[in-house]
Amino acid sequence: MDSTPGERLKVTVSQAKGRDVLGIKGLLIEVGLPIEGVDEALENFRVVREGGKGKIIACGGLEVYDDMFAIMRSVAVAESFRGKGIGVRVVKNLLSLARRLRIFAVVLLTENAAEFFEQFGFEEIPREAVGPSFPESLSRSWVWSHHPCDNAVVMVRDRI
Repeated sequence: MDSTPGERLKVTVSQAKGRDVLGIKGLLIEVGLPIEGVDEALENFRVVREGGKGKIIACGGLEVYDDMFAIMRSVAVAESFRGKGIGVRVVKNLLSLARRLRIFAVVLLTENAAEFFEQFGFEEIPREAVGPSFPESLSRSWVWSHHPCDNAVVMVRDRI
């Protein structure tokens, strides 16, 4: 897929398979995101491959709790493919999945991409608001309970 800087690539976002776990984890390590919990959430992970069949260049996933709430996690695009609309496609695909699963609200934590997620209707909320507003099961997520940065912004989108 040849392209000029800033040009959108034609990409296909597909459901992750068992064989994709190592590629997803490799990309997450490359961009500095945690890999814990990927295996357990794999059925709700999506991937983008270079050239449609090659190396995984983007991914993202949902952890579903109580069949109504989800944590969007591990949204990542390889550095050399950023700025081409791939992350937008991944997030749109995950939100479409959330609608199909009849998810009421999606929560995420981000250290440096709040503006990116705002374009999809996510709004920042105080971290302490998650406790009383969401099911206790959400706290079982590794992403939520062990997030490495206490400065992470919590964002939510409801009415999916």
